[in-house]
Amino acid sequence: MNESFDVLIVGVGGQGTILASNILGAACLIADLPPVRGAETHGMAQRGGGSVETHIRIGGVYGPPHLTRDSRSDHIV
Repeated sequence: MNESFDVLIVGVGGQGTILASNILGAACLIADLPPVRGAETHGMAQRGGGSVETHIRIGGVYGPPHLTRDSRSDHIV
């Protein structure tokens, strides 16, 4: 399977976005879906302020999901 499904989760502060990506990744593993990869971009964020992005790629064989362009994500939360 060369196709992938990319999810971009964005938020402020980081705790919710990271938790959401961990839950999505765990659900994919439980459902025995193709390989799941994830990456986080914290930037200047600290708990309670600043933007945080988490990128998740389900399936596919090419590269990590890190910093997929918004226009190329299949789903944005």
